[in-house]
Amino acid sequence: MFSGKAKVWLTASTIADICHITRRALQDAATAKSVIAKLLNAFQIAGVDQGDCVKALDIDMGGYEDALVSVCAKKGKAEYIITQNTERFGNASVPAIKPADFLKIAGRQPR
Repeated sequence: MFSGKAKVWLTASTIADICHITRRALQDAATAKSVIAKLLNAFQIAGVDQGDCVKALDIDMGGYEDALVSVCAKKGKAEYIITQNTERFGNASVPAIKPADFLKIAGRQPR
């Protein structure tokens, strides 16, 4: 059950992907850096070490990146993995829910 106060984590690879997509879409490195700075102020970055990477190899999921997210979620004691692709996290040790469902649990309705 949701504790009432959200602490949201992103992986470092997610930050890198957002930077790449933003820079490419806007053709503006300064704006991409500004977006990343705002994300880093709003979210925490999940720590990933070699042991996490090895553990992810042993998880039977659709993809390695999803398995790594599952390992990090468990390590960080997450209550949920929030994703549009919940079906990819069927074997995760932390339940996966859609963003709209999280907003309902948190007492906010999606826009």
